Amino acid sequence: MFEVDKIYDLDELNKWASDRDMNDDPVVNLRRLDLLSERLNPVTDQAQECKHPCTVCGKSFKQRKHLLRHQRSIHGGNNLECSTCHAKFNRKDNLERHMKAHQNTRKRKSSSEENEGSKRSKETLQKTRGIKWYLTLYVKFVKYNQNNEAVYAELVFRSINFALTNASEIQQHLANAFQKLHNSYQNFERDGSGWTIDKIYKLEISTAEYVPLSGSSYIPLPPSIQKKKAVLNIQNNDQKCFLWSIIASIHPVYRTDSPYRVSNYIQYEEELKTDGLVFPVPLSQIKHFEKKNEVSVNVFGLENNEIFPLQITEERSGHHVNLLLFSKGDKRHYCLIRNLSRLLGNRTNHKCETYYCNYCLHGFCRQDLLDDHVPYCSPNGPQKLSFQKSEEHKWIEFKHINKQLRVPFVIYADFECFTSPIESSGPNSSCTKAYQKHVPSGFCYYVKCSSDELSKPAYVYRGSNTLDHFFERLAIEEKHICEVLDNVKPMSLSAEEEMAFQKSTKCHICDGELGADRVRDHDHLSGLYRGAAHTGFLLYLDEKVGNM
Repeated sequence: MFEVDKIYDLDELNKWASDRDMNDDPVVNLRRLDLLSERLNPVTDQAQECKHPCTVCGKSFKQRKHLLRHQRSIHGGNNLECSTCHAKFNRKDNLERHMKAHQNTRKRKSSSEENEGSKRSKETLQKTRGIKWYLTLYVKFVKYNQNNEAVYAELVFRSINFALTNASEIQQHLANAFQKLHNSYQNFERDGSGWTIDKIYKLEISTAEYVPLSGSSYIPLPPSIQKKKAVLNIQNNDQKCFLWSIIASIHPVYRTDSPYRVSNYIQYEEELKTDGLVFPVPLSQIKHFEKKNEVSVNVFGLENNEIFPLQITEERSGHHVNLLLFSKGDKRHYCLIRNLSRLLGNRTNHKCETYYCNYCLHGFCRQDLLDDHVPYCSPNGPQKLSFQKSEEHKWIEFKHINKQLRVPFVIYADFECFTSPIESSGPNSSCTKAYQKHVPSGFCYYVKCSSDELSKPAYVYRGSNTLDHFFERLAIEEKHICEVLDNVKPMSLSAEEEMAFQKSTKCHICDGELGADRVRDHDHLSGLYRGAAHTGFLLYLDEKVGNM
């Protein structure tokens, strides 16, 4: 690619560089290292074969270190781009591996690791009602520095947490977990400037027993909820209170026909698709139920007679159902909310009917106001509005009066650091692996004053003992600032300002009414009059400004 690559004698190279005034050229220096290495380490004819081809330009090299040096100097930039996600790479093999990952994402076969993970997850799930789990991958990376010395880094990649209550979801969870690990590896390889995998220590699957929130058999409602006649509590002896409540909403039964009896709803049980559903139904499986049936479900909780959202649906089509999930001891039970407005009626003192939002429980006095509100509220997930009822906590006030005025002095500082590698103790010591240390090499700071004439030029330092020198400089600046603040400049008050002070009826700091305690407030650095103020505020401000 360059003329210098065609020179195979060190003396000839030196003469060539001198004639062109290129003795300090980095490409020439790299070629010098190549020729010097060949002179010091002669190889046999058999070893002359080029076994290390460049994946970018196709050129071959005898030794791997020569190939790496060539790639850094000639192909140092990220010139290869993925046509799918536009990620850039400096090596062709990395790009090909990345492109293959895109294909695997679209059509992916289960690997032996996934099959083993699926087997273990099923075994654990058989022993418990649910599990939470995640994957952890321990990897050792390597790259070569400018001296062709190997630098190692040990990293830990982790998938997100999965809550598993149904064995049919295992394969999809595992596919998502492995894809997350693969994406993390790809991002590190792409952004890590030449890191490649040296060794994979292990792949761990971590599990914990998960007891999902779910409803089961009949529990009597609290008297305060019963008397509102807004909730239907079906008296079931099985674990299907969720299913009976949904059916009761789709096929309502009137009061004279005993709507609380399960016998009214058994005939409709086959209308709903419940395959894959575990009874009692946990909250995590409601989305699965919604997708198979044209039903959207909101679940509300009850605690200390307070109603609040537990799970808000993302579905906007089909029949909508509001359920109440409440508990007594270790038992939980689903009930059908027939009238949300009546259930929440005691939240307001208004005598008229209130229309409540299914998503945040905020009430409106008219249906059209609720209709305008829902499109903005529903995307934000479950929320709860809580207001203070006592007169004492009804209002909030601004109390930090000292923060209304700017501080007289501010110091802005910035550090520069070198990074040096840290030797690691092994993959089992911690899930967070530090591989670089930031060593301060210099700093710059600027002292800004509210009066520009007291501001200072920027101070720059480069050298050893950077932190010690920085704190020494701060001590010097603190002493100077204290001397300036102690030297209060007398107030210069014009006749017009004195007249304005006498006519003032409000404090310029708190906007409160002025009485006999009024005083003239002025800037202690410039001496300029600021306005009339309460004496107490002035003392408070002076005390706070003195703290550094």
